[in-house]
Amino acid sequence: MLLEQKTKLVNQPGITLNGKPARIIGRLETHATVATIPSGPAYEYAWETVAHIVDTKNGAFVAT
Repeated sequence: MLLEQKTKLVNQPGITLNGKPARIIGRLETHATVATIPSGPAYEYAWETVAHIVDTKNGAFVAT
């Protein structure tokens, strides 16, 4: 995935993780990290998975 695409995902508003406000980080890394705000659980995802969840689930990540 291109850096421009990763940057767009990192700046995406309205991201949640298990219903809590979250952010996508790591645009220079091979995998994205989705972490709750201000601190809490964090999970790594493939960038393509992150893009899919943002596009189809409005950025609502669910981790078990």
